[in-house]
Amino acid sequence: MNYYLIMGHPTKDSFNGRLADAYEEKLKLLGNQVRRVNIIDLNLNLVLNKKVDKQKKMKKSLKTNKKI
Repeated sequence: MNYYLIMGHPTKDSFNGRLADAYEEKLKLLGNQVRRVNIIDLNLNLVLNKKVDKQKKMKKSLKTNKKI
């Protein structure tokens, strides 16, 4: 059987990453074909961009409040 494993956690060395590793390994041991993609390897950086935008807004807000 063929499997396509999508690992969406932003950190490969996480609990979810280890679960994906174990799942992939077990599927292969059982004779299945497995293709895997780690979303973080696609360099989408969606979560990080939101965090950076939020930090910029916070800094701007702090500067505004200092003037008060």
